Amino acid sequence: YPLGVYVGKLKPSHRQWVIARNMCATIDPARVAPHISAVRPRHFQSAAFFLDFLHQVAPSKYGAVLRQLDWERIDAAIGEDWANMPHDTEVLLSALHAQAATRHLVQQFIADHLDRIEHFPPRLMLMAPEVGIAHIAKGRRLRLAQYHSVSLSMGGIALAMLAESWPDLVE
Repeated sequence: YPLGVYVGKLKPSHRQWVIARNMCATIDPARVAPHISAVRPRHFQSAAFFLDFLHQVAPSKYGAVLRQLDWERIDAAIGEDWANMPHDTEVLLSALHAQAATRHLVQQFIADHLDRIEHFPPRLMLMAPEVGIAHIAKGRRLRLAQYHSVSLSMGGIALAMLAESWPDLVE
């Protein structure tokens, strides 16, 4: 994520934080939310980067944006990708899940679409574990690999969560 890359010696200076906060000072969540709601899948990751930046610099504005999103429009943009979610969609949902106060909105959004998910991504399992466990309880799959790439860290954590909640299922 934009500011997450810059840690340690590269972390933003006080001056850079002041500039970032000034950049966000005039952002109107009521004007931003419709744009985030209307973003197309091709731009999900860019929207996620913006949301991450807003969350870090102006958390109250980030929360206000999330509370004003049109979740039906986001659902329409995701469309058939619910079945086997692409990386960019996962990244957007992760950015929407960043703040504890609004996390329930994303968890409910995922739960509302459980029946459309065929291969449950580990990243979603970390965001909504109860939903992921319900998915697997229905005999559906936890997706540990996609496009010849294995999700070792998130997949391992998701399996550990599953093993703790339902030990008989994990061998």
